[in-house]
Amino acid sequence: MKKQAAMSLSLLAMVALTACGDDETTKNQSTKDEQETTAIDNDTNSNDTDEQVAVHTPTEPDHDQVCAFCNMKIFGSSDPLGAFTAQAITADGERVFFDDSGCLLNAERQEEQKFAQSWVRDLNTMEWTSDEDVTIVKADIQTPMKYGYAFFSDSEAAEQYVNNNANLNAAMTDWDAVDEVAYERYKKKMEKMNQGQHNNSDSESESEHDQSDSSHS
Repeated sequence: MKKQAAMSLSLLAMVALTACGDDETTKNQSTKDEQETTAIDNDTNSNDTDEQVAVHTPTEPDHDQVCAFCNMKIFGSSDPLGAFTAQAITADGERVFFDDSGCLLNAERQEEQKFAQSWVRDLNTMEWTSDEDVTIVKADIQTPMKYGYAFFSDSEAAEQYVNNNANLNAAMTDWDAVDEVAYERYKKKMEKMNQGQHNNSDSESESEHDQSDSSHS
């Protein structure tokens, strides 16, 4: 009896050890699978990030590029007026260019949505700079749409420009001021368009009326 009891205990111990071994193997395999999945996710996220960086990089406009808001010519870096060119990435990932800073703001107003990212040029270097990282100067300077705003990636350079161009009434300003001027332009444009549509409607009504009178006579 004692011998049988000892054998039974041995068998139970072997079963317990085998079960523990299976649990540990399963646990190790699960951990390995999780690590591999994490590595794949990290690689995917890295690739996505690289693609986003590539998309959100400023580029030079084509020679036949026109403003996405006013349809006027876009100037490149080789032209002095190119210092006032702006560009943006829409929420849909489309790249658009603007001949002047006010057009950039009015395009957002017209579309009723903010751009994913936008850039303007540094007046001194002609390098693209995020619109969030610039110091703005208003001066009596010629810009494509006569807004008269210049941008600087360095605030000290902007201050120096103001100090050296008192004859141009140069003064520090901000995006709120630019937007205020752009909004006034936008309202006038909309009023003019609405008036044109109203006049066209009146002309069509008069023409129809004349044709009706002619048919009755």
